[in-house]
Amino acid sequence: MTERFEINTMLQREFSQVKKLFGDLEKGTPDNPAVTKESVHYFYKFVSGNVLQRPSWFMDVMQQGEGIVDVTTHLVDLVQWESFPGQVLDYNKDVALVSAKRWPTNMTLSQFAAITKQSAFPEYLKKTR
Repeated sequence: MTERFEINTMLQREFSQVKKLFGDLEKGTPDNPAVTKESVHYFYKFVSGNVLQRPSWFMDVMQQGEGIVDVTTHLVDLVQWESFPGQVLDYNKDVALVSAKRWPTNMTLSQFAAITKQSAFPEYLKKTR
């Protein structure tokens, strides 16, 4: 995750470890978490002046996975890296999924074509329309 190497994130991590400055990390609750992370992930991106081309299977959650395997993984990693440096968390004991929401990313054929350079939706995506 490139954010680990951005100076703002590095300083935030260092400052959060200075007890006189930061204090202690709160325990947190589902209604008032101690740490929150938020990110918006775009399928349509410009990289080096060009639209980032993605393969059609990238839009199929059965092949590529859902947000939890992509963006969310990076956010969880950053929380652990910033808040608990050097500690190894055991996902069986230290992590609990309290709630979750799922929703589709609706995409028109023209949006799909701009991203994938494909002129039609493949058969495996037609079942999700």
